[in-house]
Amino acid sequence: MKEFAAKYHAEHLGNCAESVAAAWAEAHGKNIDDVKAQFKACGAGRAEAGYCGALYAAMTLHPESRDEIVTKFKLATGGFALCREIRPAKRLSCNECVATAAGILDSLEKA
Repeated sequence: MKEFAAKYHAEHLGNCAESVAAAWAEAHGKNIDDVKAQFKACGAGRAEAGYCGALYAAMTLHPESRDEIVTKFKLATGGFALCREIRPAKRLSCNECVATAAGILDSLEKA
């Protein structure tokens, strides 16, 4: 999922949340457009509570592991979960956040 999501995002086929959702849909044989539709308004810091869109998509798609996803994501970002914190810190690019969130989802589902 990680590579698919990063490429999808890099090719500007979706915002951060949509890119993670597209990767999840691809991995699960779901219709990408149907799955990513629920995340259309979640880019550029507009996800619920200001979360990074990639993180928000991962939490939404795997709600039973929400706390674990947040913990792992924060480890990668230097303790940040909100878009408005991550972007100015310049620790990870948006594309790297997408890859990180999709990678976390992938590792949870393979565990």
